[in-house]
Amino acid sequence: MKHDDVYITGIASVLGQRDPVHEAVARGDYDPDDAAEDDLESISVIPGAAPTELAARALGEALSFGEDRRIDTLIHTGIHFQGQDYWTPAAHIARTALPDAASSRLTTLEIRQASNGGLAALHTGALFAAANSGGAVAVTAADVFAQPHFDRYRSDKGLVLADGAAAVVLDRSSGIAAVRSSALIGDPSLEPLYAGDAPRPLPNDPSTRLDLRGRKDIYLADHPIEEAIAKLTGATEEVLRIALEDADCKIDQIDRFVFPNTGRGIAEWKFLSQYGIDEDRTLWKWGRTVGHIGAADQLAGLHHLISTGATPKGSLVALCSSGIGFNWGAAIIEIMA
Repeated sequence: MKHDDVYITGIASVLGQRDPVHEAVARGDYDPDDAAEDDLESISVIPGAAPTELAARALGEALSFGEDRRIDTLIHTGIHFQGQDYWTPAAHIARTALPDAASSRLTTLEIRQASNGGLAALHTGALFAAANSGGAVAVTAADVFAQPHFDRYRSDKGLVLADGAAAVVLDRSSGIAAVRSSALIGDPSLEPLYAGDAPRPLPNDPSTRLDLRGRKDIYLADHPIEEAIAKLTGATEEVLRIALEDADCKIDQIDRFVFPNTGRGIAEWKFLSQYGIDEDRTLWKWGRTVGHIGAADQLAGLHHLISTGATPKGSLVALCSSGIGFNWGAAIIEIMA
């Protein structure tokens, strides 16, 4: 979808201390063969943190950009436990991060699209911002992965989950970047890839480690892995093509790409080689020091580019993501300042 007059007026991210991968291997937390294949350097870890508090902190920092903005919609996303069962984390973030939330009308939403949540929330936020006549839209993404329920180094394969958060503020007045387009597509036929024995009558026992590798093994026992990879990479290509067409630009005009912070062996790298996208045009060097921040990879990556001055005025940035389910997202961002 093409967007006119939708701008990012504030952006921030919150990351933790870095846990060096070689130390995780030495501790016995990370399989050495997995570590060699993933080629990661360190992982962001924030022990004892609550995702919603990280999201509120990121939003507070994003709101510090420029003039005061009245937020009338807040959209939150995350992929793991957010701090309470039978709860509304988006409303909690609004109440704690926005001082006027208790005395004004403010719509709160939560989006659950796993690792695609950040771009799904950005896409939804852009639609709200385009329809708003006054207030701005806040988008937050946050996750914390804690033992024993989630073993960041062993629960899944090909990526290591990291703690952190990111936030953007969207408005119709000019900002630091413009959202030129965004796109979402999905393929529910791949939902069993991470389903395991779902649906279940009760939640998983939090004292038992999530075994996402086992879920994938169940699916791949009856489906060729080449078929799954073809669907995954094909969808990544499709959603980016849609976003590029809507933004009226070509792939070779994109200055930087922000892909998920996965291990080097994940299928997206085949997509990069297919289109001749040099590694230096991606955020691989940064991502391998952070890890996969759940739904926040793309927003945190964009903040990294902007805050480090890596994308001067006029630069075009492509945000690309995918999430189990399966859904994919892409957005084209033009840097304005």
